[in-house]
Amino acid sequence: MSNSRAEVIDYTYPYVNDQINFLVQAPREKPRALAIIRPFSLEMWITILVVVFVTSLVTALVAKASIGPQKNSWTFGQSLWQYFGALTFQGADELPDRDSQKIIIGGYWLFAIIIVAGFSGSLTSFMNVPGKELPIDTISELARRVQNKQIKVGTVPNSLIYINLMSATKGDLAIIGNDIKHDNEGTLVQNKEEGAIKAMKEPYAFAWPSSIMEGVLVNFGITEYHFGKGVFSDIFYSVVLAKGSPMTRPFSKALRQLNEGGLIDKWKRDVLDRRARENAFSKNNNSSPVLILVNQGGPRALTLEDVQGSFILISVGHGLSIVVFLLELFYSRHKMKSVKQLK
Repeated sequence: MSNSRAEVIDYTYPYVNDQINFLVQAPREKPRALAIIRPFSLEMWITILVVVFVTSLVTALVAKASIGPQKNSWTFGQSLWQYFGALTFQGADELPDRDSQKIIIGGYWLFAIIIVAGFSGSLTSFMNVPGKELPIDTISELARRVQNKQIKVGTVPNSLIYINLMSATKGDLAIIGNDIKHDNEGTLVQNKEEGAIKAMKEPYAFAWPSSIMEGVLVNFGITEYHFGKGVFSDIFYSVVLAKGSPMTRPFSKALRQLNEGGLIDKWKRDVLDRRARENAFSKNNNSSPVLILVNQGGPRALTLEDVQGSFILISVGHGLSIVVFLLELFYSRHKMKSVKQLK
């Protein structure tokens, strides 16, 4: 429906209220290498480090301020090492003599048990389901990425959305429209099918009515995609009749009843579901789509990709140990030379 067309024809009550938004690739999985740090937020990691440092400092100060003989007490360095070990469920070999220090250690152990239990449970989830990157949902975010050359936005030439983008003079629509003007080859496509394929293969957002695109995606058997929540404009579909036709009112009444009863939306979903089933059977021969979904579910074995973060940690540990060893070696040789010179 458009105002210019309504000057020469009559429209019935719209049977579909649609929106022109944009189609992009489905959000990708986050890298599994960082799964070992995702169970806790940055603030949580910083807080844990502060707790370990402060508890070690308090333990050392209590030991230093204690009066009377004591066979065993933890210095700051020893406390730091022991408290770090507690977070990996490694207990202390020897406990301090002072009860005040033991109380500090006991309280910290309770803290460590809770922290480690929470981390372990969340880590398993993040390894199996690493989460998705945030999708592009708003027009402003889409325009920002266009400005940063991260994505292209396009549509079909001379379509309603194309005219709107080309006529925009300011704001996010103008940013997208100007990019299309300067790169027709990289943004414009011949039809909606080409736009859908381009959006699935490249960093590209295809602007088109979402209801129509659902049918195209089902026809191609594409199930992983994302429609942005940002709307370029609303669009209405209606039955066209001659100007002044006496059938406009009866048709409108019938369409309104069908729409309010949910039949039009049901018919649409029935068509899409039937196409999806046909595609599933055609791609898998005689396999049942239900059986395929069942086979894809259930637990799976962890792969090297799932735990690569732990290998990164041990590699960092080896690298730091080599660096410290070289520094110790350099320091020892320098000290030996100094002793020889004094002799």
